[in-house]
Amino acid sequence: MLVTRQKVFRRFWYPVIPMDQLADGPKPFTLLGEQIVLWLDTDGTPAATIDRCGHRTAKLSCGFVENGHLVCGYHGWTYDRAGNCVRVPQAKDPGRTVNFKLDAYRCVERYGYAWVALEDPLTNIPEIPEADDPTFRRIPQFYEEWRCAGLRLMENSFDAAHQPFVHRTSFGDINRPQPFDWNIDEHEWGFRAVSQSEVSTAISRRRCCVSTRTAQPASATTRGGCPSTVGSGSFTRTASNTCSSLAPRRSTMRGR
Repeated sequence: MLVTRQKVFRRFWYPVIPMDQLADGPKPFTLLGEQIVLWLDTDGTPAATIDRCGHRTAKLSCGFVENGHLVCGYHGWTYDRAGNCVRVPQAKDPGRTVNFKLDAYRCVERYGYAWVALEDPLTNIPEIPEADDPTFRRIPQFYEEWRCAGLRLMENSFDAAHQPFVHRTSFGDINRPQPFDWNIDEHEWGFRAVSQSEVSTAISRRRCCVSTRTAQPASATTRGGCPSTVGSGSFTRTASNTCSSLAPRRSTMRGR
C-alpha cells in the first residue's frame, strides 16, 4: 500500500499554497491523492472543497470567485466555503435553497500559507515561535514542484550532510562538510528537531546578520513517485554592531 494512501495522514494539517497565489482566483491542488480547489471568501479567508462540480463534474478550479463564493465555469453553479450549492442560474427560482453539497475541508491561514486538513485533525497546526517574534521577519524562498515522493522530500529536509555542497554558494561551507547534530524533543503529535550550525556572513562596516531559520515539509505528495509541491521560507533576525564573522543558523523541523 502506498504511504500516502494511509488514511491517518488525512487527519493532519498541511500547508498547501501561499496565500498571495489565491488573490487572482481559485487554484487546484492535489493533497494525498485528493483533488481539491482553494479560493478566498469575502473575508479573505481561504476555503477548500473537492475540485469537482456536482452538476457535470467540471473542475471548479477552472471557474471564478464571486462575492466570496466559488462559481463553476461550466454552468455557473455556485458554492459557499462549506460546499453548499447556493445558486443554480438555470432554475426557475435561482435563489431557492438547493439541497446539494460538495465535500468541503478545513482550511485556515497560518504563516502566509493556506493549510488544509482533509479530515478531523489529530493535532493543531505546529507552533513556530519566531512567527510572532517582532525581532524576526519571514522570508519566502520558493514554491515549486519537485518530482519526488513526499517522504523523500522530508528526508531531504532532515539531511544536514548535503548543505555544504548543494548550498555552498549561500549558507553551506564546503570546507566544513561534517553534518551538525539534531536535538530532538518528542511530543504526543510527533517530534521537534532543532539544530544550530555556523554560517559565514559578509561583514559590512556597521553590521552583519544573525539568521534563524524555521522550516518544515510544506506539503504531501499526491502518491508515491509523483510530483510533490514544496514551499520554503525562513525567519531571519538582524543584529546591529555584531563583531563576529560567523552567525549561528538554527533549523527547526517538525515531524509526525
